[in-house]
Amino acid sequence: MNRTLSKADLDAFKESTIEITETDEEAVVAKQARVVEEVIVRKDVQDRTETVRDTVRRTDVEVEKLGAERSQSTNGFEAYDAEFRKNFTGTYGRREKNGAYEKYAPASRYGYELGSDTRYSGKEWSTFESDVRRDWETRHPGQGAWEDVKDAVRHAWDSVREREPRRV
Repeated sequence: MNRTLSKADLDAFKESTIEITETDEEAVVAKQARVVEEVIVRKDVQDRTETVRDTVRRTDVEVEKLGAERSQSTNGFEAYDAEFRKNFTGTYGRREKNGAYEKYAPASRYGYELGSDTRYSGKEWSTFESDVRRDWETRHPGQGAWEDVKDAVRHAWDSVREREPRRV
């Protein structure tokens, strides 16, 4: 635009005071995530082979029971079945209205498997009970809540441990 200055234009450049009253204020705030620093984590893997020569200072000896006890222990779960049934009758039979041993047999078999498992050999029940509880609940859904069967599992585990060969 190219024109001559008007009187209104000249009045705009005069010194004067203008008073304005503010009636409303709005704060505008925004958050924005910013990357200020980066950390890079990596893992270096190194393989090494080492030859160790030493003298063994310990000897393990297995002691097996002879006679009827020995022949029973080699028959697996069936060798314990009568004992597990007797425990069921004494412990659960009175309070189970419709209960039969067959309802608790999976718990006894599970306890037998735990007692036969070398991972639990020589360990105290309290050190791994929470692990076997999770395992029971995962592998045996619908076969009884842990709180209902844990005594049968523990009894079977104890029974197998009592008959297992001792290490000296």
